[in-house]
Amino acid sequence: MQQKQTILVIDDDRIELDIMSNVLFTAGYRVLIAEDGETGYHRAIFAKPDLILLDIMMPGADGYETCIMLKGNKRTQHIPIFFKTCKGDTESIAAGYLTGADSFIIKPCNHDRLLREIKSRLALDRLNLLQQHLQSL
Repeated sequence: MQQKQTILVIDDDRIELDIMSNVLFTAGYRVLIAEDGETGYHRAIFAKPDLILLDIMMPGADGYETCIMLKGNKRTQHIPIFFKTCKGDTESIAAGYLTGADSFIIKPCNHDRLLREIKSRLALDRLNLLQQHLQSL
């Protein structure tokens, strides 16, 4: 039996955390949450989630800083990060990709679309792991 994939949601908005937790749990994922960047960073190091949904605008370490910390750590640099934010301007999107984000989801988002993107990314990561394993044989 395959283990559930884990998604870490980092957002300072408690309502958004509750909504995302429900959507992801209902879709069959294991969900971890953090209400700020620092906590999310440490939780990612400890739990090694399969994917991170990260808000940009948070007090303390914002999403950009958190993404830079995650991509700069050998234990977490491989984890895909999807920014999920209401900042949809070109500069914010470019800054997100420059910090290492893998995708950008604008709030409010269509949950079906978000789940499709997550599923696609995680399937691609599994295929890459399988390919690496087969090449090592």
